[in-house]
Amino acid sequence: MDLQFSETDTLLRSSAQKLLEERVTLGAKLELDHDGNASTYDQDLWREFGELGWLSAACVPDPDAAVALGILAEEVGRSACATPFLRAAAAALLLARHGEGAVAESLLGQAAQGTQILVPVGIEPGHKHVLAEQDDQNIHIAFDRRLVEWAPNATGFIALARRQDGQPLLVHLDHDAPGLTIEPVDTFDNATAAWVSSQRTTVAGDKIVGVAKALGRVDETIALTQLLTAAEAVGGAEGALDLVVNHVREREQFGRQIGAFQSIQHGLADVKILVDGASLAVWSALSDVSLDRSCVGPAALATWLAQRAFQETAVKGALYHGGMGHTRDSHMQFLYRRAGTCHARLGAQWELLGTISDLYVAPNLDRVTD
Repeated sequence: MDLQFSETDTLLRSSAQKLLEERVTLGAKLELDHDGNASTYDQDLWREFGELGWLSAACVPDPDAAVALGILAEEVGRSACATPFLRAAAAALLLARHGEGAVAESLLGQAAQGTQILVPVGIEPGHKHVLAEQDDQNIHIAFDRRLVEWAPNATGFIALARRQDGQPLLVHLDHDAPGLTIEPVDTFDNATAAWVSSQRTTVAGDKIVGVAKALGRVDETIALTQLLTAAEAVGGAEGALDLVVNHVREREQFGRQIGAFQSIQHGLADVKILVDGASLAVWSALSDVSLDRSCVGPAALATWLAQRAFQETAVKGALYHGGMGHTRDSHMQFLYRRAGTCHARLGAQWELLGTISDLYVAPNLDRVTD
């Protein structure tokens, strides 16, 4: 398996790092993060994402785009950038891979330009399916209350719904669709979120933008969206590790640099192993996607490793920074907060372990001996 980045990939990573370092400064993040609660995102930066073609990367069904999206997700995570990019990418991937018809094509065009901010509903970890009842002219959507990132800023939703016979549909819901309830909530992270639910939202039949026969590989697409979120977590872990390594090299205590203490060195070595392992798992799975191989199993494993690496690195980073790691004058607190909400994006660790067991252990129980 070749995990080397191409020259194009390397240039993309370099340009993404440069842009985000220049634009996503501590001051810029604090300006958006009033009183510790996210209020919005940088709309000028969002438009620049569109001009650079980053938003359009998810709007094509080409498997090769997975690597570019992974690079961008990792850099967004490294900078703890407040942006709906990953949620918008997830919705665009559903449309690009499984949508059909003029409405789906129009939505993808607007998403690529950034004039539509669509976020997905129905792929959140741990939630039941979105239910769909279809009659001759309309479709009726119902789903329980669920936390959806960037819902307050979305212009609409792409719902992955299932009919009573189990067949999946993609349905476009406007932000103000009758019967759709959106309740913004304060978040620990710097991403906006809302409780979204629907008792019975009725929309016209032309809002169906993907039909059952076109959704045979929908599990693969959901796994890819998980992988991009895992790549964001790996980027966050790498960013936290870079910050704490630089800090312990400069910070002095008891007449010496704190990085000279063996306990600090051992702690950083432990998280470095976790971060490198998670990174390898994520990029190995994204390589499978680019080669049009199944990524469902590898995505579950990579997601668990990425969540664990991010959370443990952020905790160690804040610990080794001391009190300043939790103040609003530190980049570390943004990464620490994002790591704290990682389970909402990726699923709780025990749930992920259950999925890994179902995929890898259960099919091989007959080979397990005492």
